[in-house]
Amino acid sequence: MNFFDWTLFKIRLIQLKREIKLLGIFHNIIISVVLILALFQIIKLYQNYYLALFTFISTVAIILLIQISRKDKSFVYLHLTFPRKAIFTEYAVLSFLFSGYLLFSFYWYFFVLVILCSAVISGIKYVVKKKTKLGFLSKLISPKNFEWISGIRKYRYTFSILYVVTLAVSPVIFLPIFCLWILTIHIFSFYEECEPQNILFSGYTKPSHFLKKKVLRHSILLFILYLPVLLINSIFNPNLIIFNLIFFIVQMTVLALTIFFKYKIYVPRDTLPGNSIFLIVIQVCTILPFIIGGIPFLLPLPLFLCFKYYFSAKENLKLYLYD
Repeated sequence: MNFFDWTLFKIRLIQLKREIKLLGIFHNIIISVVLILALFQIIKLYQNYYLALFTFISTVAIILLIQISRKDKSFVYLHLTFPRKAIFTEYAVLSFLFSGYLLFSFYWYFFVLVILCSAVISGIKYVVKKKTKLGFLSKLISPKNFEWISGIRKYRYTFSILYVVTLAVSPVIFLPIFCLWILTIHIFSFYEECEPQNILFSGYTKPSHFLKKKVLRHSILLFILYLPVLLINSIFNPNLIIFNLIFFIVQMTVLALTIFFKYKIYVPRDTLPGNSIFLIVIQVCTILPFIIGGIPFLLPLPLFLCFKYYFSAKENLKLYLYD
């Protein structure tokens, strides 16, 4: 009996090939070297039980978050012959990429549990419905930050639960950092829809001005979101103040990269469902130094990519904004 359907996986490969081509040879070499070095370090440290447990929990949490928030679910169930198999195949490959190293450790059974959980999660048909709720958000958040308003409204249940859990575990040493990391992955989905050109043009004339203002405003929102959690964590764990500060700076850089990445391929009213794949890989790279140590060279990776994508986004926006 065939448990896999490779239809969705082939689509993801096409999207991945496009992104690799857009990155260019130099950037692909740099990222490949970084990932290979990280891989050797990870395999050594996966002999640790708690790291293996963390890998299992984080992988399942990411897959569950993707399944609940993915927008192509209705299309997949309507048009594919074996929709659940196709979704499961996609998650099985994703699981292997992020936790397949467990197979080379004493805790190989965690990977088996990941696959079993993926099989269960792939059957969840729940779709987040678009409803205009939480009207007060437009009073708390400026309409200029429409991505956050729309995203929080659309994913209000998962976003709220994640944030409440994060606040609840704020005094714990490492757990709130992991929760904020997961929450930031959730925020990536806020940037999957391209606004109409009239909204893009409103109040701006230059692409550089548009990008800088947007990064600044959204960084402030991220700071407000992170502040209570990191403040409480730093009070209970004063030895982690520098650690928390570095984590926030890195995540703010990833947020800027998310914005630049969106506008480098921006087309009015288009959707960009494939961009989350690339951003999740980058996000995984940002958490590795915090959980396994020894590879601080991963931390500047988002900043390095920001420089590339800033100019790409600026060039693309010249098609829609006056320079």
